[in-house]
Amino acid sequence: MIGALEKRDAEALALLTAGNDVALQDAITLIRKQQITEANLAAAAMEKGFDAIDERIAYFGGIPRMNDWETAGVVVHGLGLISEILATVLSAVAGPSHLIPQIEAGAAGFGGSPTLTVKFGGTNVGSAAGSFAALFNGLAGILHQGGHMLETQGMYTRQYDRNQHEFTVAQKDRAHLSAQLEASKVRITIAEKELEAHELHIDHVGATAEYLKSKYTNQQLYDWMVGQLATVYFRAYQLAYDMGKQAERAFEYELGADSSRPTFVQFGYWDSLKKGLLAGERLTADLRRMEAAYLDTNRRRLELTRSFSLAAINPMALVQLRTTGSCDLTLDEWLYDLDHPGHYQRRLRSVAMSVPCVTGPYTNVNATLTLTGNGVRLIDDPGGDYGDPLVTDDARRFAAENVPVTMIATSHGRADSGVFDSRGDDDRYLPFEGAGAVSKWTIALKKAHNHFDLATVTDVIVHVEYTALPGSPALATAATTALNTKLPKNGARLLALDAEFAGEWYRFERPDADAEQIFAIDVGMQQVPFAIRRAAGSTGLVVTRADLVVESAATQPFDVRAAGPGHNLGASVPLTVDGTFGDLFHAVITPGPAPRCWAAGNCRSSARRTITSRRFPPA
Repeated sequence: MIGALEKRDAEALALLTAGNDVALQDAITLIRKQQITEANLAAAAMEKGFDAIDERIAYFGGIPRMNDWETAGVVVHGLGLISEILATVLSAVAGPSHLIPQIEAGAAGFGGSPTLTVKFGGTNVGSAAGSFAALFNGLAGILHQGGHMLETQGMYTRQYDRNQHEFTVAQKDRAHLSAQLEASKVRITIAEKELEAHELHIDHVGATAEYLKSKYTNQQLYDWMVGQLATVYFRAYQLAYDMGKQAERAFEYELGADSSRPTFVQFGYWDSLKKGLLAGERLTADLRRMEAAYLDTNRRRLELTRSFSLAAINPMALVQLRTTGSCDLTLDEWLYDLDHPGHYQRRLRSVAMSVPCVTGPYTNVNATLTLTGNGVRLIDDPGGDYGDPLVTDDARRFAAENVPVTMIATSHGRADSGVFDSRGDDDRYLPFEGAGAVSKWTIALKKAHNHFDLATVTDVIVHVEYTALPGSPALATAATTALNTKLPKNGARLLALDAEFAGEWYRFERPDADAEQIFAIDVGMQQVPFAIRRAAGSTGLVVTRADLVVESAATQPFDVRAAGPGHNLGASVPLTVDGTFGDLFHAVITPGPAPRCWAAGNCRSSARRTITSRRFPPA
């Protein structure tokens, strides 16, 4: 789901991006054109810059070292310098001349020798000093004038160097501008190529946008997919939620409902505003939590096996089964308390059925066992009264379980569980698994569907495998107390008269001529089930009801009378076909309040018709 949403959003984004790219590329086209214009203008500006640089080169390159005026000044200064040099020379010559003494030459003395006369005075010294001063003054003027000329020449030299520098810089600027012009031309070429590439890209973007609009996997398809996936995703979530609730019910079904246990799978994982995203993860988290609780709680319980005899529990139901093809069986809680009083949460693991009978080779025993009701004692609390899981209305203590399979069909009738292999790897529930062991059943054994004589059926055994939890001593005490109220009051015994009392039966069938048929038997405590006999102890047992079932070829009713030990035969009771046991004759004999027929003693009955044929022994 999130993938479809992402694809839909990606498709919408791609379509939007394609549309935006078209508009963006149109705007970029204008920029590219302006870039070309700017590059052309920059090239033109550079060409204008060449004119300025050429002017600088021509100007600075044509400046001489000295102009005409400067040359004339230098010449004039040179003439002045020459004049000053001449004056200085003359002054220099005049100065020493004053130092020359005046000499008068002549002969005087011997042999006409000349006489030398020397004349020296202050005038001579002053004139000499003035001449020297003029000399040094002239020399100073010469030096000053020379200094001015040297400074002027230095200025000219510096100005010339500056002009040469400007000339050199202008030449380099021209070279730099030439390089910039070449680069500008390259940029113009690049801008033109970029514009061409951009126009090609615009064509490609337009084609892409058109393809995105027209392709099959477009935004409309993803919108449809999101809608379909949302429906499927919600259905999958509903299925997962329902399966989670079923798993939780299986949790409670297998381990027993417990009001203190929190609810694991809750409502509200689906958020419609978020399209149910993360609903599966939230549900999975609670399922993992339930799994952890299941593993922590699922400890092995007591595992027990119990076989129930229909002939021992309800012999009249056995007669009804053999005559009508069906009967009901109730496995009350006190039957289990006979073995382990105080157990609770008795739950079936598996149920099998045996039908002892005489069949031919390869002959099936086709019977069905149907669960019609069940009850479970949920908690270890006897309550105010012990109660009965099948009838007591107390949801806190008792519950009835709904099981997926409530019927089995037998094939061989020997501990037949109705499944091929109850110990295999099949993870399905076995028939009746999880139901309360305290239960009600219907057994069907139809004559039309079986190929043997149902008269040979001597019993029906229901084999029960169940689990239970041990209860507290208080619950065990309450169970024992309730059990004592059931026994020995609920005992029953099936007597097959022709089989168990063959001699008496023989005499009953062959009375004296015109004599009333009398059937007298001794029923002792040894013929009573041990559990009832033990419960009765020394108090003895009392017959509270007797059902007489007779199979005969006769069509008219019988009249029978019965009497207990030491009593005369009572009033006649009609023996009729009332439908309780099919087409067999049936009568209910209820002993009066006193004297009553005791089980241990001689009981008699009489019949006014001779039984000439039978399909199975009458009872």
